[in-house]
Amino acid sequence: IYNIDLRLARVDKLMRRVARQCCVLADSTKIGTTALARTGSLADVDFFITDRNASAATVRTFARLGPKVLTVDPQHFT
Repeated sequence: IYNIDLRLARVDKLMRRVARQCCVLADSTKIGTTALARTGSLADVDFFITDRNASAATVRTFARLGPKVLTVDPQHFT
């Protein structure tokens, strides 16, 4: 999990520390990309929500790393 803003990256980490559950919402174009600050890993996440354009192999891999992976129709991201 990455963020382009160092200040927001710190907030991301703090929020995950105090939250009961954590969800990440990222469309499939974000999968495999990085940014300035790494804020965590999939092991830190309860749910990972992405669009149906994510490959089946990626969805399986992510699910093995911890979170429940949900895929939705891409039109719901607009």
